Amino acid sequence: MKKKSVKAAVLAAGSISLLSAVHAADINALFNTPAGRAQMTNALLGPAEFSDVIIENLVVEHGLTDSGNVNRQQIGFFQNAGPSIGITQGILLATGSVNDIASPASFFLDRALGTSANTLLSSVVQSTATNDPVVISFDVTPERDRLNLTLVFGSEEYPDYACSQYNDAFGIFIEGGEFTTAKNMAIEPGSGTTITINNINGSTIGEPNQSGSGTCGSALFYRQNLLATPAGTDIALNGFTSPITVAEPVTSGETYRVSLIIADAVDGRYDSAAFFGFLSSTWSFDVDLSLDVEISGGFIDGTPSFEFGQEAVFELVVENQGPAGSGAVQVEFPFPSDLFNFTEAVGEGSYDAGTGLWTIGFLPANETRTIEIKGIANAPGSRALFTEIISGTGEDPNSRPGNGPRTPVEDDEATINLQVIESPEVCPTGTDITGSGLASSGSGAFLSTMYWLDWGCGTLDEFNPGDWVSKRWEFGNVEIRALLGNITAPLQPYVSGTWAGDAFQIAYSGVNPVGLANLSGTGHSFDIVWEKRVNGVQVPMDLVVVDAESTNAGEQLVMRSNGAPWELIEVSPGADISMAWELAGQQIRVAPAGSGGGSFLAVTSDVSFTSQQLIDPGIQAIGFGVPVQIDFGDLPASYPDSGGHYLRYEATAGGKPSTATPITSISQASWQPQADTPFIGAVRPSPRLGPTNSANADAHVEDEGVLLPARFVPGEQTTISIEVDEATVGSGYLQGWIDWNQDGSFNGIGEHVVINLRDNGAADTNPVNGIITVQVFVPPNAQLGNTFARFRFSSEQDIPFSDQLALDGEIEDYEINIGFEPDGATLRGMVFNDNGTGSGTAHNGLIDGSEVGVAGALVRAFAGVTAPGECNTSAPELARTVTAGDGSWQLKFDIADSGNQACILVQPAGGVFLVSEDAGTGIVDSAVADDGQMSFVVPSAITVWEDINFGVVPKSVLEPDNQGVSEPGSSINYYHRYKAQTSGVVDFSATVEAQSPNTLDWAQTLYQDLSCSQNVSVGAPITNISVVAGDEICLVLRVFVPANAPVGAFHQVQITADNALSGTARVDSAVAFDNTGVQSGRLRLDKLVRNIGPDGVSGTADDVDTVGLLSNQAKPCDVIRYSVFFANDGTMDLDEVVIYDQVPAFTELAQPISCPGTLPSGISACQVATPNGANAQGYEGGLQWQFTGQLGPGETGELSFDVRVKGLLPNTVGASCSAL
Repeated sequence: MKKKSVKAAVLAAGSISLLSAVHAADINALFNTPAGRAQMTNALLGPAEFSDVIIENLVVEHGLTDSGNVNRQQIGFFQNAGPSIGITQGILLATGSVNDIASPASFFLDRALGTSANTLLSSVVQSTATNDPVVISFDVTPERDRLNLTLVFGSEEYPDYACSQYNDAFGIFIEGGEFTTAKNMAIEPGSGTTITINNINGSTIGEPNQSGSGTCGSALFYRQNLLATPAGTDIALNGFTSPITVAEPVTSGETYRVSLIIADAVDGRYDSAAFFGFLSSTWSFDVDLSLDVEISGGFIDGTPSFEFGQEAVFELVVENQGPAGSGAVQVEFPFPSDLFNFTEAVGEGSYDAGTGLWTIGFLPANETRTIEIKGIANAPGSRALFTEIISGTGEDPNSRPGNGPRTPVEDDEATINLQVIESPEVCPTGTDITGSGLASSGSGAFLSTMYWLDWGCGTLDEFNPGDWVSKRWEFGNVEIRALLGNITAPLQPYVSGTWAGDAFQIAYSGVNPVGLANLSGTGHSFDIVWEKRVNGVQVPMDLVVVDAESTNAGEQLVMRSNGAPWELIEVSPGADISMAWELAGQQIRVAPAGSGGGSFLAVTSDVSFTSQQLIDPGIQAIGFGVPVQIDFGDLPASYPDSGGHYLRYEATAGGKPSTATPITSISQASWQPQADTPFIGAVRPSPRLGPTNSANADAHVEDEGVLLPARFVPGEQTTISIEVDEATVGSGYLQGWIDWNQDGSFNGIGEHVVINLRDNGAADTNPVNGIITVQVFVPPNAQLGNTFARFRFSSEQDIPFSDQLALDGEIEDYEINIGFEPDGATLRGMVFNDNGTGSGTAHNGLIDGSEVGVAGALVRAFAGVTAPGECNTSAPELARTVTAGDGSWQLKFDIADSGNQACILVQPAGGVFLVSEDAGTGIVDSAVADDGQMSFVVPSAITVWEDINFGVVPKSVLEPDNQGVSEPGSSINYYHRYKAQTSGVVDFSATVEAQSPNTLDWAQTLYQDLSCSQNVSVGAPITNISVVAGDEICLVLRVFVPANAPVGAFHQVQITADNALSGTARVDSAVAFDNTGVQSGRLRLDKLVRNIGPDGVSGTADDVDTVGLLSNQAKPCDVIRYSVFFANDGTMDLDEVVIYDQVPAFTELAQPISCPGTLPSGISACQVATPNGANAQGYEGGLQWQFTGQLGPGETGELSFDVRVKGLLPNTVGASCSAL
């Protein structure tokens, strides 16, 4: 009879009282019904993204699924599984009840169900495994050539009955295709044996098996549960395996029969269970999964250490370097909740802090997945944390998922030692006020580049064993942090110079207390965790250590670093001490060589932890400093400080004797800039204490790397070349600024002229490595005279021009000149909207009121005239430009043009016309005051004529064109809106342009609509109306259809608006047309217009209008959308409706026209026609929509078309709209 003393109790049949414990998974029993078998199939298929197999014809051959008795349910579905199982979800088979599994380890799994059968398991694996069997079989068709399944086997037989006859077992059998006889896929990967109690157990690692015989099998994949410390609380199985992934080579597309089988051996007691994940198929090519873990925080003697309240960031990176993708990838990272409060997980995939599982899913070849798991330190203590990739499909050549810690360590696992310390004492921040900083005087070699750290701590003047002390120092954008701890005897801040023989105070005066001393004279040790930040970003830390209290007879100092080997960089004169290097150079030992005395400076780089020993007898002190080398700018003091560039230096090639050697005979290291840091030019920058303000920006001889032109000419492109030195071509980023407006900063528009430009980047026009050449446009309104430029080069992007210390690189400042070459004359002026807005005077050629410039006008100069004030456009062109966004223009002539006849021609963009001119300071002949032409003799060199202005106004707008259909003897109204664009007196008129037949007596009357409400204002004038820019006038045209008009008769009226511009002889005319047809119904047309911006897409950021209007304004290249709404307002059907329209003047189709997407119910078809050319972008002419069928009474429809205003693209030099 089986007996088990380690169980606390045996539950009565049907009892589930212990299931309230923390559960291993959510488990639901499944039944042998169509719905239950479908659930089993879906569980084996898994998530949709892994559906690379087909599963059909699932059959439950053996196994109890009694829906009325929870103790006789052997098949289940599990999900939300915890770390105890290691598989998130799948099928659960048990020789007892699946409802018992999610119980504490103390729960006794013992359901003797009384069933038996001979199966493939008993014939192939274990002959006595016939009791309480479960067999599920199904057809599976893999998409690829390897069939994968992850499983966990566990049992109540552990540990007592390991190596006994009670050898419970399970198997996964595959038949069909190349498998002419059934093959067991369930093989333990390490030993290649079948998965049974006797093959996998803990007997070889000392787990007691008092009912077994000796030791047997392997513990490689075995996990204790009942005898674990602490015992398992979420799964009842006494022991179980790690997740095991089996992978069987198969034929892609072949169908196989797979059977999952589990059974008790010899008897039905002491239940076993197996968890199966979903099936997947992969290609047999290798995968290569690796895991990398990085941890934030300080390191105390190599252990990641955190203070109370400090955030820890665990960055996990999984990489697949193999040629094939891997599916079902999961990483087990048990969150250390005993030390940290979990806050969030940010990255790819999903992480569950409760289960400790990071689920990635499918990981393609040569890709990585990253996640940051964060927590806050909340309890003191330490622990080792093991993390590993626990599942993944495919063959990995150098690791196996889920096989636990290995020796040697595999690349899919990591063990992390963690430590949380008590909240430290926090000292006041160290600054030059508290005794830190650069030495004020002394004989030291590094007075201007070594920042010494004081250890003043307010009222706390002694640090004792068990204390942790936190201190930080700030200077500019640099912050140093230190955590002092592991103190073995009282430690105090030390003022160097307290003893007359202190050599440090002679070399570096004015900084104290820089030492940490054993004032009791006893030997002791202490550790310091270091961190350096620049602009809040952690950067590599370089640390200098110094003997702050000269080592004397019998005393010793020992200093160990986890960084680069120590380098000796300075020795005080006459020093009588020895030094030896130990631990591969990371530790130095200092002792007297004779009677002792003197000091030294030694430096270590890339350090985060140091350990110090003061060996008695005698008082000793160690001080610390940080190398600070910064390159500053040399602009005048009126400009803001750049913040500088940190220059990292390195010590190399110093002597490092391994035995005690007099320090004066040890060769000192070379102290020089780090070789791979980026800089400008051929000469590396030199460190300075601060900005070297210079009136001409010429204080630094190293500023020689930027080749600038002798003069920056307004309105022209200028070439700048910058020589750069960097470890890898294109790894540095160049910034450049020019103070165009000379206001003492670089905040102006367009003053950041070079942005994140890299060598051989897109804007670098020079293919030579090490030379960046860039084109810079000088604004036409740049202030003439001397100004300044600044260039910054660094491995960092987006460095501003001021107030930020860059982590590396160089800054170079230059004085430049903005002016015109002394080789020709210059003419400047404006093209502006001379419409008198803002109380200005319209059409006078002077910019007054709130009149604004007009962009995009083409300004050209020709070398000849046909008459005074009239250009010969066949003559050679001397210069050209396009007005800028503010309407300004500038033409520059060669000196050879001086004295020759020339002529300016202004051609504004479509939709506006010239109305005025003003010569400004120029001597010109303007025969006609509104034709945009002026002739002149080119003046002598250097001459500048300014304020040569040309006034334009937009054409007034009369909209829309209308088309209607009415019945004989009726009338129809058409509505219009006129918008004046400038001052004048406007007359409106209506004239018949066409009618058919021409014998009919049509009548029409034009009215003003004073309220713009589509109502006639009887008696309101339609002539001699004074207007100014922006005025709108609404009109109503009423057309009377003759009673004898036949169906098909046609009548067209032209509405004309003539605006006699004030102060000129110019008349601005606008027209609209109303077309009326006669049918037995009445067709009404309404037209709206909307400016949707240059991109031609409505609802985007460049839209000018948000809705359709009766009229609007547009600039060159804007797209205008016309919407025509048509309706039958009559009582009879309208047959074969045709709607005519016209591409407006100064525009062209932005895209081909098309029929409406939705037609009225009575219209069966639609065709479009463009009688003046192809229906394509750029078309100009008539437009037609021809509808087949009847437009019934009350039916409506809508059509639209887009046109683009012709002209030159604003803010370019002659670019057309096609450049969009």
